[in-house]
Amino acid sequence: MESIRENYWHNIINPSYNIQTILNPFSGINHYRFGKKISDSTRSKIRQSLLGRIQSETEKTNHILGAHKKKVYCYDWETKTLLMEFEGIRIMERSVNRNNAYIRQKLDKNKPFFCSINGINYKLLLHLKPLWRLQPAFLYS
Repeated sequence: MESIRENYWHNIINPSYNIQTILNPFSGINHYRFGKKISDSTRSKIRQSLLGRIQSETEKTNHILGAHKKKVYCYDWETKTLLMEFEGIRIMERSVNRNNAYIRQKLDKNKPFFCSINGINYKLLLHLKPLWRLQPAFLYS
């Protein structure tokens, strides 16, 4: 809401000192590099600068905590009881050894999710919100 009003007033005032035409430049088509190709030489320079870089444990932890993650609640398919909870889709991806696309196909769609964790096979129901927060009609459909 705030950025919409900010854009509105920016368009009315149209200050000459602001080079950004849209005030939210780093999202989607508003990003200044949207649709532009990066040359191979630039890619190799970036690759070389990152090669061999060692992150401290603090950096790794801050990266994990700072990410915009969606919690994934895993329920037993038959009883709808909560079995496990993951802090994010990528964390779940590593734990259950399934790819991101497969997980997203099953999230909030009332489709069974099959996986094996520590040699135990599971048939799960995946949700981004706890079941008690969902509408009762969903639970009985």
